[in-house]
Amino acid sequence: MDIYEGAPRYSLFIETDNKKYFYDINLERFILSEDNYKASKSSLMALDFLTSNFKNKIEFANHYGIKDNIKKCYITYQFKGEKLLAPVFNNEKWAHMALSYNGKEIDFRDKENLEMYRDIYREIIDDSSNFSSILLENRKRLINLSPKTILSIKAIKTHERTIKQKEQNGFYNLKAKDIYLADRYGFYEDLKKRLKKYREFRTIYLNYCKYKKLNNEEIKKDVDNKKKVLIPPHQISFFE
Repeated sequence: MDIYEGAPRYSLFIETDNKKYFYDINLERFILSEDNYKASKSSLMALDFLTSNFKNKIEFANHYGIKDNIKKCYITYQFKGEKLLAPVFNNEKWAHMALSYNGKEIDFRDKENLEMYRDIYREIIDDSSNFSSILLENRKRLINLSPKTILSIKAIKTHERTIKQKEQNGFYNLKAKDIYLADRYGFYEDLKKRLKKYREFRTIYLNYCKYKKLNNEEIKKDVDNKKKVLIPPHQISFFE
């Protein structure tokens, strides 16, 4: 399967302590960026597929012969001035997404793509997760989702709260359950429709990955701290 090239609007850069390089998709290598060079442009999907197969920016840069200290790696595009995007690293699922994109919309008939969407949806409706709050509050204004996507997420959360209140108050009979399931499917499909755009799904899925990583790190830290309390250093073995 070939990667959909699309309109070449995006450039990939690496900056070291005193040099700046851009990636040339045709030459398949980085070129030192100088005043008389115009940075090569590519599709976002092609760049995502390229970077997502590397663990991090250091491994990526080293693979292309850049051994100096890596300060930054970023993607640029023009929209009312220069905008920046973070590259995707160490994400096999997103590599598949980029490769499977057909240039029109994300194909959720693809099982792997659909499972990625379901991961997001399950996280949004999970009462114990604050992922949806992070998306909706967007305190640092770094998560750029469309108004329609935001409204869809709000509708899902409102519907979930309403049905849980009915359950608690004893108004959740068989008929109500059937209506709830039908409505839930409608909200599920509406959000999926909103996220068929590559950039839109990219934004929400990569923020989901970041959220899960940070959350797992916090859980591990909490478990490690509890182990330190429950098992003092001198109680290593029963056979002391």
